[in-house]
Amino acid sequence: MSNDAETTWGKEPHRLLSLDEAHERIAAEVTPLAGQVVALDRAVGRVLASPVVASEDNPAFRKAMMDGFAVRAADCTRPGAELEILGLVSAGAEPMQAVGDGQAIQINTGAPVPDGADAVVRIEDTTLSADSARVIINTPISAGKHIAPKASNTRR
Repeated sequence: MSNDAETTWGKEPHRLLSLDEAHERIAAEVTPLAGQVVALDRAVGRVLASPVVASEDNPAFRKAMMDGFAVRAADCTRPGAELEILGLVSAGAEPMQAVGDGQAIQINTGAPVPDGADAVVRIEDTTLSADSARVIINTPISAGKHIAPKASNTRR
């Protein structure tokens, strides 16, 4: 192709349009359709007329992604760490206390991670003491492991 803007296509010379010029010409000829409200099951293949805006953070809290124990990663740098079990946080419940040095709180998937905890150890990676008052962590864990940060799905 030559460097000048004229190129011969067939018998007539035609100037090639830049991409911006082509977009401008198309936009000048197109009229957007009016928006419509449709049921969700009829929205397949349609384009949103306006942005979707989240009314709240999702999740609204740091969320456990596994059943296990909420811990401080600094307490679990080596296999065999033994921690005092303070209680249980079930999905849908609020943590009643924070996790401190040498402590753990049993936690269900989807439950809010208690203050002080920065990781969740999977139940499969733990062993309960004979009296079930302590948990032995069988594998090292790093901060952030098995926790979904607040607003990690959608931000308000």
